[in-house]
Amino acid sequence: MKTVLLNDYLFNIDQSGSGRTTLLVHGSASDYRTWAGQIEPLSRQFTVTTYSRRYHWPNVQISDNQDYSMHQHLNDLIQLIEHLPGHPVNLVAHSYGALLAL
Repeated sequence: MKTVLLNDYLFNIDQSGSGRTTLLVHGSASDYRTWAGQIEPLSRQFTVTTYSRRYHWPNVQISDNQDYSMHQHLNDLIQLIEHLPGHPVNLVAHSYGALLAL
């Protein structure tokens, strides 16, 4: 797992495989580990990128004065997509992450 600074926040991301970039976006009550069972099969064809969204484990946790808005998470997702090599990327998401991906 590596870290990348986006929107003044340090995100943990992981990549495996090769091919077109496929970004997996988790929901509200989870983190990048949600995708553990999908990474190996998908990485046979794609460069699979998983990340934990802002304030989700193992990233820095939210404090009382910080924003946990859809707008903030959407901006983070956009910045991450622009940071990743190979455009366009495939987006695979569930729950709140799917709403962001839409």
